[in-house]
Amino acid sequence: MDELMCISARKEGNRYLGVTLTVAFVGVWLAMLPYPMMILPMLAERIAPADKATVLARALGIGSFIGLIAQPIFGVLSDHTRSRWGMRKPWILGGMLGGLGAMAILATARTPAQLALGWGLMALTFNSTLSGLNAVLPDQVRSARLGLYSSIVGFTPPIGILLGVGIARQLAPDLVSIALMQGAIALAAIACFVVLADDRRLDESQVQPLRWRQLASSFWTNPVRHPDFAIAWLSRALVLFGVSSLQYYLLFYLRDRIGLSAKETPHAMFMCLLVATTAMTASALVFGRLSDRLRRRKVFVIGAGIGMALGFPALVYCATFSQMLVVIAWMGVAQGAYLAVDLALVTEVLPDRNAAAKDMGVFHLANVIPQLALSLCATWLTTPAGAIRFDALFIAAGCATLLGAVVITAIRSVR
Repeated sequence: MDELMCISARKEGNRYLGVTLTVAFVGVWLAMLPYPMMILPMLAERIAPADKATVLARALGIGSFIGLIAQPIFGVLSDHTRSRWGMRKPWILGGMLGGLGAMAILATARTPAQLALGWGLMALTFNSTLSGLNAVLPDQVRSARLGLYSSIVGFTPPIGILLGVGIARQLAPDLVSIALMQGAIALAAIACFVVLADDRRLDESQVQPLRWRQLASSFWTNPVRHPDFAIAWLSRALVLFGVSSLQYYLLFYLRDRIGLSAKETPHAMFMCLLVATTAMTASALVFGRLSDRLRRRKVFVIGAGIGMALGFPALVYCATFSQMLVVIAWMGVAQGAYLAVDLALVTEVLPDRNAAAKDMGVFHLANVIPQLALSLCATWLTTPAGAIRFDALFIAAGCATLLGAVVITAIRSVR
């Protein structure tokens, strides 16, 4: 019965899936990702200019801890949801509506506590939305098409970041207007998915009582029983530590290391993201399809991870903005290939397709834990005078990314 249900969900009638899922992910990333990259650093600098790195790290740490807990729990709840809309849509739409309120709190933050509260609420609500969206691929896409679909989904974060930062660049420093514009676009994108796309549904016979033990298990997938999933999880956590190191400290890097003024920085960030997004999008589409055609995943993930790892030491030696853009382009190509093919690989090593949201929630921890680790390293990352140690940060990021690429060789069930 489960297999028949999954096959039914993949019928050609769901012809809007690719478009609506892409639009939904772009909407979520557009509203969420510019905050840790640009808006939170701006607020931290405004609230506590002499202690901006610590204030930012604390806010990111609280958000990461909440995200660590929220998405796995929402995933289990989604797997047990039976509604007229389907399993995933109630959590997708409900999280988005809650996220709009959290954005309003952040836009008016005036203290470190308000900054942390607003970002924590955004992490909680947006992780509800992501728990549903992340389960759509394993719910509805056949293995032979995973490379194509995952490449499409894989380039939505940079597209969302680019659009979101573009909005912030035009409307800054009016954070209320930024939140209103980003929130309205994100809500419209989610509404398109909810109205036009199909959703997986549970039959009454498949609904099982939800027990506390199942919620506790939402944070755990046995690595001994499912070693390939555990390896893919470890790889993503290591690589995302590197990616987060650049994303979350980019504004400070441009300001303190490259020497740009406060007026020049928003435009410079937009240019960095434009270059990175162009490179990532082209790379994701090419390597995602090539991975499907060759029926190989590991070689692309390993090569892309090594490519990203080489970019971090190069950032240490950048002296001008032009030099930095060249490195950003190189890393964008590598990151696009990694995100496209790694998502397909992860989907193929999921322990249980019928509990996709739960397992994707566990995998989401690999995206969140690196952010938490960065926040815990705040003291190590700064000098006694408050300056950020970019050399140490990027060398550590490069080593973590390289290790993340190498461990993929241990996966056995996927070529």
